[in-house]
Amino acid sequence: MRKPSHHDPHVIAIHEAGHVIMALHEGIPINSASIIPDAGSEGRVLHGDCGDQSALSMALIGIAGVLAERHFFPARIPTGIGEELDHAFQVLELLAVEGKDDPSAFIKIATDYVNELLASRSGDVLAVAGALIKRRELTAPQIDQVLDDVRSPEQSGMVVSYEVDGRGYANQSMQALN
Repeated sequence: MRKPSHHDPHVIAIHEAGHVIMALHEGIPINSASIIPDAGSEGRVLHGDCGDQSALSMALIGIAGVLAERHFFPARIPTGIGEELDHAFQVLELLAVEGKDDPSAFIKIATDYVNELLASRSGDVLAVAGALIKRRELTAPQIDQVLDDVRSPEQSGMVVSYEVDGRGYANQSMQALN
């Protein structure tokens, strides 16, 4: 029998949302995202055929969950430390060696790239995470709708606000609500 998790679902939602945003940025279609725990994980993002997507894209997606946690919850130890992160770093190290680059420098560049993307799309991460908290599972069309609503709130008539970590946020500038 699996031990019950003590992880905060808000943190898991941010983690999975980080994977979603990075995958979409890399052109990899998402089938679904979930924060429903199973025997192997606290949450998951299932993607479609990666086609010609590179190992680099997959590694960037792999580190995006933990980096999203660090961005939004800097005082917490990330939940994704383990196989997921180890595998992504192994791929990045192999790619660095293959390209005759310094592995540490290559990993730093990749990590900085993902951190910059997540910071610039923090509103998208929060929106997907907030929707995951409400619904626990999102299909591809639901993710698309959440992101469309964030990108054009004036057209959808909705006021964009998120409550992910127990605090409310409005708009993509991450201004805390009172």
